[in-house]
Amino acid sequence: MLTVNLVADSYSASPKPSANLGLSVSIIPQVDADQAPFQAGMPSTLAVTVEPGDIKTRKIRILSSSKNPELITTQIGYAKRVNGALTLDDRLVSPVKSWITFSEDKFILTSKKPKEIEIEIKVPEGEPTGIIQESYLLVLAQEVNPLPSQNSNVVGAARYAIPIAIGVGDTSQILTSFTVGIVTLVKTTDGMAFSIPVTNTGMTPVVPIGFLTLTSVLGKLTFGAQIPFGNGIIEPGVMKAINVLVPTEVPDADWNVHAEIHQGSLFSTSDSIVTLDREITNFFNSISFYRYALAAVSSFLLLFIFSYLRRSQIELRRLRAADTLRKKVTLPPESII
Repeated sequence: MLTVNLVADSYSASPKPSANLGLSVSIIPQVDADQAPFQAGMPSTLAVTVEPGDIKTRKIRILSSSKNPELITTQIGYAKRVNGALTLDDRLVSPVKSWITFSEDKFILTSKKPKEIEIEIKVPEGEPTGIIQESYLLVLAQEVNPLPSQNSNVVGAARYAIPIAIGVGDTSQILTSFTVGIVTLVKTTDGMAFSIPVTNTGMTPVVPIGFLTLTSVLGKLTFGAQIPFGNGIIEPGVMKAINVLVPTEVPDADWNVHAEIHQGSLFSTSDSIVTLDREITNFFNSISFYRYALAAVSSFLLLFIFSYLRRSQIELRRLRAADTLRKKVTLPPESII
């Protein structure tokens, strides 16, 4: 079952202020109803769908709790994906930098007086359908006329980054969606693991995170801790099995396994029953070992027998040839004087 939670009127890009300057930034999405499934998969992100040749606007609200005024600069930066996570790279230019303009890109922000900036996103005509995530909205802050300090007169500075996700096309073309299948137990090189199949049924890549909750089928054993996991990118149309090692403190039993996968406020769940029995697993592993050992010994014996029979056959042919030659050179009794 796939459940979509609608995005609220506004949400914070980060619940904590930035560094010591008390800087916080919120997004005011102005979400169209048909964009909710797209934005639901993009947490703490300036996410918007725009058709080629069209324009959409968003707002950001910037607030500072610093005692000093701050010089604020807004710009678009480049982000690259490393192991499923976006990281800033100042050496490269964002592919959507020319698409985005700010109503103000440099101004003075005073303490506890929020400032709203409008952002205009214009996608060029002919741009191919897809989702572009290699970008950040950067809010740079620098203190103006800082108060003298006992230890330092260094001017404070901070940088606040918000991921940008621009879906080029309509929502049906860039829908975020995925499903979770039945959880099973598998043997890995590191031990027993829960295997959770996740299928990307949408049109955009997903980076799922989630947890497993275990409850004893008999109700006599409990394991209250949730098991977190996350396993990189799953491309559209691809099924990927996420393996989560079984913690050693989980006892052998029949377990109800509840799996929940998240991508932002978008989530999918699955409920399964698995039987965890390490002794049986070890027993079958031992049987497998002895089976392979027996097969190796049998192969060696067969090779030895074949080699012995081959040598015996060669020796028999040699004896027969020698006997035939002896008969040919032996003179009959009447030829002897």
